[in-house]
Amino acid sequence: MEAVNPAPQPVVVSLKDWITATGQLSSSKDNYLLSAANVSWMLTRRLLQVVPAATSSLAQITTGKILVVMEPTHSLTNVQLADAAIQAIHFQSEAHNFYSANLMQLGASVARALCAILGNVLLEVFTMGRSTEIETTADRHAIFTRANSLMAVLDTPMAVRRLVGDLLHAIDNPCPATALTSLEGLLWDLTCMKDEPQLFLFDRTCPLGALMDTCLFINTERHLVGREDAVAQLMAAKNRVANHVLLGASTQAGIPAGGAFCQDTNFHCEVVSLHGYAGCGKTRLLHSLTSSCEQEGWLVLNVKLDKQGPQQRAFVKAYDDFLSKGDRPDVDSVMKETIRQICQCISATINDETTLQEVCDTFPNLGKALPQISAGASRNRNQGSLTDEVGSVSKRRLMTFQILVKALLTVGRPVLLVNDDIHWAQQLEGLQDFVAGYYNVPCAQQSAGYRHHGLMIATAYRSNEMKEDGCLMQSLKRIEQDKSVNAARIAVHDLDKGKIDNLLSTKLCLPSRYTIDLAGLVWTKTRGNVFFVIQFLKSCIESRVLAYSVDARRWDWDLDVIDLQMISQGVAELLTARFSQLPIPLMQTVKIASCFGSQVELSTMALVNFGHHVPFDMTGLLRSAVTEARSYIDVGLRLLKNDSHHWSTQYKLSLELFELSASVSGINGDTDAMGSCLNEILPNLKGFRDSLASSVLLSRLLASSGKYDEAMANCLSALTHLGEEEVPENINLELVMNELAVIETTLNNITVDQVRNLPRMTDTDKLSAMQFMAMMCRYSTIAKPMLVPIMSCRMVRLTIEEGFCDNSIVGLVVAAYGLFTFTNNIQLGYRIGKVCDVLIEESPKKHALRSRLCRELDITLKAMVEPQQKLIPVMSDRYNSAMLSGDVAYKNCIEQASRYKQQNSLLVAMTNLRMCTHLTGKSEDEIGLLSYDELEALSVGESNNHLRFRVMMSKLSNYFFDRDWIAVMELSEKQRPSKFNRIITTALAWYEGVASLTLARQTNESKWRDIGVASVEKLVSFAQTSKWNFQHRHLLVQAELYYTDGELDSAEATYKAAIKSAREHQYSSGEAVIHECFGLFCIENERIKQGARLLRTAVDLYEQWGAKRKATELQLLVDTVDKHC
Repeated sequence: MEAVNPAPQPVVVSLKDWITATGQLSSSKDNYLLSAANVSWMLTRRLLQVVPAATSSLAQITTGKILVVMEPTHSLTNVQLADAAIQAIHFQSEAHNFYSANLMQLGASVARALCAILGNVLLEVFTMGRSTEIETTADRHAIFTRANSLMAVLDTPMAVRRLVGDLLHAIDNPCPATALTSLEGLLWDLTCMKDEPQLFLFDRTCPLGALMDTCLFINTERHLVGREDAVAQLMAAKNRVANHVLLGASTQAGIPAGGAFCQDTNFHCEVVSLHGYAGCGKTRLLHSLTSSCEQEGWLVLNVKLDKQGPQQRAFVKAYDDFLSKGDRPDVDSVMKETIRQICQCISATINDETTLQEVCDTFPNLGKALPQISAGASRNRNQGSLTDEVGSVSKRRLMTFQILVKALLTVGRPVLLVNDDIHWAQQLEGLQDFVAGYYNVPCAQQSAGYRHHGLMIATAYRSNEMKEDGCLMQSLKRIEQDKSVNAARIAVHDLDKGKIDNLLSTKLCLPSRYTIDLAGLVWTKTRGNVFFVIQFLKSCIESRVLAYSVDARRWDWDLDVIDLQMISQGVAELLTARFSQLPIPLMQTVKIASCFGSQVELSTMALVNFGHHVPFDMTGLLRSAVTEARSYIDVGLRLLKNDSHHWSTQYKLSLELFELSASVSGINGDTDAMGSCLNEILPNLKGFRDSLASSVLLSRLLASSGKYDEAMANCLSALTHLGEEEVPENINLELVMNELAVIETTLNNITVDQVRNLPRMTDTDKLSAMQFMAMMCRYSTIAKPMLVPIMSCRMVRLTIEEGFCDNSIVGLVVAAYGLFTFTNNIQLGYRIGKVCDVLIEESPKKHALRSRLCRELDITLKAMVEPQQKLIPVMSDRYNSAMLSGDVAYKNCIEQASRYKQQNSLLVAMTNLRMCTHLTGKSEDEIGLLSYDELEALSVGESNNHLRFRVMMSKLSNYFFDRDWIAVMELSEKQRPSKFNRIITTALAWYEGVASLTLARQTNESKWRDIGVASVEKLVSFAQTSKWNFQHRHLLVQAELYYTDGELDSAEATYKAAIKSAREHQYSSGEAVIHECFGLFCIENERIKQGARLLRTAVDLYEQWGAKRKATELQLLVDTVDKHC
């Protein structure tokens, strides 16, 4: 009896042994990485099937206790071990330590611990066991650093380094946003690495290759991300048609028929209609279907409609394009033979030679396939085409379509008719004729070919351009309702944030946890419209705000910079089209809601009665509400005044009504009525507590009239009565810096949570004190800047000691503003501002706080660090907030400031407008602006330092663009000692730098060069704080310094770098100034043509910016230079 060899048994080894064998004997490092990704994927998948029975079971997840089951082999050699395929992954004592369950049952903390343990396992796997050399320590940061260093030494791909690092960070507290805390996320990463290693595993060092991999600029996508459901429905319909045709072929060949379609002799076609808004991806889905059908040998007719021309012509072109495949070198021989058969069938069916010639005239590619007809067709070409002569005769037209359809059906292949953009058709006669031709092929003719014929019709239309009761929709419904048709409609919606995240993750080859914030921003910009998502990403890449980093081996971006990218005009058109479909009442609601900014609470909307006509202008809406309130208060006052002793008999009611009347008068800008009410209240007050509300109103009245000293004196008096420490009469810089040093230490590590965790302030006296201090901060910013840090620091101390209130946010922001103004700690001031930003958005009084703190928080702190273009849309939100909160002090336009009698706002608006009119060339007299001398006189008379500063900046800008360098330096010399240290320094550095260095070259005086050098040093510091806002300015002044020192090559290179920086950072005004300076540099160094070209570019940039007068004056210089050329 022969010995029977036992069946080979699977080989089971520990993962540690597998690492050793595979690492030693893999033919290349890349092969080992592929094996490592595969084994890691199998390990993760196993852990999703079985979970640790207890926390102690996590100790089983080590490379020594993880078992790798290999293919059966007769001998266990390292060579065979390394090459053997892995069948499964198990754990030692798996039956005792693991059980089948959902990992979520373990809780989030255990899941995070499991991910961190897997981080150590994968570190050992991908480093070929070298991670055991890392010295253990309790310091997790040190472990991560050493692990990262080891992977860097081993040249481990960056994708693996990120993956391992994200796993190790899973148990950090706080947990980073990119930490991997779920096995599902880990499995997704490893699946991508395993299935597409060139994209997700191996490092890519070619930016162009990475760009090509996104498939944004070339159409090579294999998978439509976010459209899986729609694709599945299309493919299901396609498969039904293909199976039906296959059944017919099987039956004809004598193969027993079976399945769902064997009895379905009336089955003819599937009709699938895609509908959605423009740009949602309908055409891309049709392309995907077309590509799939063509690969499977379908006969595909692609009808593309446009706004011009009848639909019949589009059908004729589609059929002729299909026939052209018979003469194309890229079409396989089988398809060419099929097309030849179709042409022969058409020729055989049409007996009349004249008709056949007409058909060949209509379908030129048919004539090419039938040479015997072509000559005759050319002789009769002047007789007209089939669509001209026969197209108006429906019977002959139908007969022609029957012939064409029959020819398609006789070859026994499924037919796909794609009809895109049917909303542009006048009617669907072409589609109806085609379907009718298909239906009317006689059964006898059908029997001559295959038993089953399959037709799939795929249409697409825009939802907002096809009326449900219109003729197009009715025609489509008639086709869908035919008993021989299996119809379906697929709605193609915009992508939600999750699908955009998947799209970005796929295109940028990054895990979704890295792209989720970018996805949210892209969704906000595009609202998920696929076309605009792709266009927006393309624009980001083209402008290099989304770029591939070779160092990081990944796509990199800055959310703040991308946030500044302008959306396509098409997005606005798309949204307009969608809004136009809304019912009129809902449209009115949306219009009013838009006045509240980008978001509005339901509670706010509920206050508006949409059942009646309401004005769409928010200012009018509020004015209407104030007028109505005024009428009720006036009625109450008239009733009250019937009693001449009402202050004695109805004291409380009298006080409340007159205070209400004064408040409403202030909101309405009626300062005379407000003053009258206060004159009625003040003599009749019975105590200090009763005077608090009227004292607040009195301070506001005084400030609105520009009497800031009196307003502050009134506030200080109230603070003294409330028990607060008196403010020193003489405030010097040393006192200010001492206060700020204390507050700097206190707020150095402030967080949002620390402020949130403070108790609420409940002491009514302290709450009142905080209100008066907040008012003091506002008024002293304008009239007595040295008092700003004193009051804000006191507010911060009071918040820490007594608890948090809304005015605590005012104190924190103004303290940050003080740090910015008087110290070098810009970043701390900015960080405190960001904390307050969050607190403001959480506050019920966010609109009042937004408008109140706009100057300190948005215009100063954020504008110093964040891209200034980002603040432009913020200003409209702040204005809306001022409207909603009744903060008339911040209505910074002349009309509004005049109406509400806000003296400071009116004068500041005039100052800013004077600067604009100087650049644009518009007449200042038509607007009725005060002169600079008048504005300066008012700023001095009212002790209004803020107005004085604005006048100075406006004049300085005008002198600068006029290139009046002496005036620039004289004005800046007067302002240099100002208390507005930081703000003045920031404003003067650029103006002074260009002016002083130009004067240094003109006069050869060293004092001007010294000022220029100091300006360069300041701008270097500012550029470090905000490259976006200050780099181009620093580079321009640096180029001017090189020019002054005779380093012409360095100057030219730096001018070019400055232009590049201004363009990248979207400063058209800065780019114009730099082109102007560079042009003059070239002209002065006898490079006239280059200089003239640069000056012309500067003219164009000034025009784009709106500085028409400046552009005109510079054009005169260009004309003069051109004459000399």
